[in-house]
Amino acid sequence: ARSTMASRVPAAAPLMGVLAACLLLTLMSSAPAGANAERSAPFNGAVHSDSGGNATADDGMTETPFSDAEWTDVTLTPKFVTRKSWQTPQYAVADDHYVRLRGWLITTAQVPAGELVFQLPQAAWPLRRETWKVTMKGTDRVLVIGTDGAAKLTDELRADTWMPLAGFAFNAHSAAGAAGAAAATGAAAVG
Repeated sequence: ARSTMASRVPAAAPLMGVLAACLLLTLMSSAPAGANAERSAPFNGAVHSDSGGNATADDGMTETPFSDAEWTDVTLTPKFVTRKSWQTPQYAVADDHYVRLRGWLITTAQVPAGELVFQLPQAAWPLRRETWKVTMKGTDRVLVIGTDGAAKLTDELRADTWMPLAGFAFNAHSAAGAAGAAAATGAAAVG
């Protein structure tokens, strides 16, 4: 009987290793990690990129000109909305010429190509035509902002298709004047 028992122990060893690994993973998943470990306030239920306000803690990834930026909501046209738990679509202008967008939007119906999504104010109009392409779940979403500040779709989108704006940034038309003024100031300082 003893030799039979000894022959079964090596076969049980791999199973014990798997059980130990499962126990370790279970213990690790119940402990807070990453950003959640340092969260001082309870989660507000917001998903995606809701910052909970204009104040943004320095996370080492935020561009410096936008850490104190004043964000302004964009007015979406009727076929587009944002969800309660999503970051509202917004824009900010830093240093009087660098525009950045953030937030999420979703279509409420099928929307044809060329449909106006929102209109930026003149201070945020791009220096040239700017294109934002996002591919999510196998579907391309392309938004173009013309030099008149009109943000339009380039392709038709089905109802309930959502699109993030976070990361879309460009120079405003005023950047040409800012660059010229900076060059003139530099030349005057040298001369």
